Amino acid sequence: MSASDRAVSPDREYRRFVLSSAMKRTWESSRVFAIVTVVNAAIQALLILPAPIYGINTPLFIFLGMVSYIVLLASVTLVIGAALRSGRGPSTIRGAYRHMRPRLGRFLFTTLIWTVACIAGLLFWGVPGFILLATTPFVLIAAADGDNHPLRDNFRAIKYRFGRYVAVLIVNMIVLFLMYLGSFALNFFLNGALAAFIVWLYVGFLGTWLLSGWALLWRSTPPGQASAERDFTSSETNQPPQPAGQSDGQTS
Repeated sequence: MSASDRAVSPDREYRRFVLSSAMKRTWESSRVFAIVTVVNAAIQALLILPAPIYGINTPLFIFLGMVSYIVLLASVTLVIGAALRSGRGPSTIRGAYRHMRPRLGRFLFTTLIWTVACIAGLLFWGVPGFILLATTPFVLIAAADGDNHPLRDNFRAIKYRFGRYVAVLIVNMIVLFLMYLGSFALNFFLNGALAAFIVWLYVGFLGTWLLSGWALLWRSTPPGQASAERDFTSSETNQPPQPAGQSDGQTS
């Protein structure tokens, strides 16, 4: 264990199983998660209405694809911000954005590089893409939490909570497989924008739960706890000064 690991003793924010605690945190942040999920699902469904075909309407296809990714990225940004703030008071979209604002540039850059690497791995080699997805669950969360070395600390977090990581990863794989089957079955009954809206809805709601679980697991590791302490210190430093004549809730 490194010196930094010894310096920070992580507090477990879950009791028996991290995804069970994540359900509670998801409920606490349900207002943010519901708004973000519904808005994202509505926009994603509207974007398929023009039905562009690559090779025929290539410019429109690329443009709508870029808009879709930007909307999804904005949604993920707010969801991760809310997940990391969960349990620290009222959960609001403003609070989620306020958490992300100081590290937004680094988070967006990390997300872009991670997305390109995963897509390249999936398209050209297949298996390496799945391996990359499975072994980097904390990279985006670490970047969103202000970690200076998200890739390195991703593996530190996995090493520290390896058993929990494997358990959560298996549940994620099962849930994603069931989501895929659900999407496939839905095509027999619905199609077009309505089907897309429904798919994005349940993908969004299940995704917020899974992301909340990974955020809880991250915060229970030494690098995650260090990020939490930095965030707390920063928020305390940025507190507005107490009005003159008031002390400990008493007025003169």
